[in-house]
Amino acid sequence: MDSVADALVEKVKDRVAKLSVGPLEDNCDITPVVIESSANFIEGLIKDAKEKGATFCQEYKRKGNLIWPLLLDNTRPDMRIVWEEPIWSCSSYYQNQLC
Repeated sequence: MDSVADALVEKVKDRVAKLSVGPLEDNCDITPVVIESSANFIEGLIKDAKEKGATFCQEYKRKGNLIWPLLLDNTRPDMRIVWEEPIWSCSSYYQNQLC
């Protein structure tokens, strides 16, 4: 089962790497969040996930209000990022874990 999850993470990681990052007027895929407090909030979620053991699939990068796309693997329900922000995080589970 891990091989399926690993393959999915690799495919998503490749797609994320192709996203353009920059100002809205340059028609980029990823643009800055509107206010600094929003960027700080997102950064707090990322730090919480890292402290609790999430794996970063890319280097975390922030410049002002611009946060580069970041795929997190090995996330868990106790990480705020899983519940509080529309960021894709990967959590593997097996059928027997649901019982």
